[in-house]
Amino acid sequence: MMDLTLLTPHLPKRKNMSVNADKTMERCLAAWKNLKNVQKNEVLELADVSAATLHKTYKQGHISAGVAIALAKVAGLSPQYLCGGADKAGKFTARTLNTFLETNGIHNPYEAPEEEKPEPALFVAAPPAEAVCDICGMDDDDDDGMDSEELAILLESLIIRSYYRKDCAERLLKVTELLLGD
Repeated sequence: MMDLTLLTPHLPKRKNMSVNADKTMERCLAAWKNLKNVQKNEVLELADVSAATLHKTYKQGHISAGVAIALAKVAGLSPQYLCGGADKAGKFTARTLNTFLETNGIHNPYEAPEEEKPEPALFVAAPPAEAVCDICGMDDDDDDGMDSEELAILLESLIIRSYYRKDCAERLLKVTELLLGD
């Protein structure tokens, strides 16, 4: 299973995941009381929260995604169960984790199958006429121009950004055309 320390920074911090506050309070308190001190510290570390935050969870019934996942993992319970979204306790597995994330609209970047990842949008369309390129008309003698390292950084950033945004793919196409002289 994936390392949860890589997932927790991507989770919403303040969004309440509880479906039923009373069930969340009861179930989280029971799970917390059944843990040893070492396990309690592991929950706090995984969720990156203080003990006071967890105290609020089982006193008010509000639970964040990070706390739900961390407590569920260490206690061996389904995060949906802790949040009051399921009546069966269930075990903590990759499937229950993915179900919890999907149910709450949270993208799990580490569990997506390869075929579901978006293809890079490189060279998807002709660049718009108004596309502006900062390297247009640069002379090698120009002291204010970019050196090769800066140009490499610019290209790398455009390649990465083009993966997610169509307008960056169009810019990358324009820059490539300018550099190749096409």
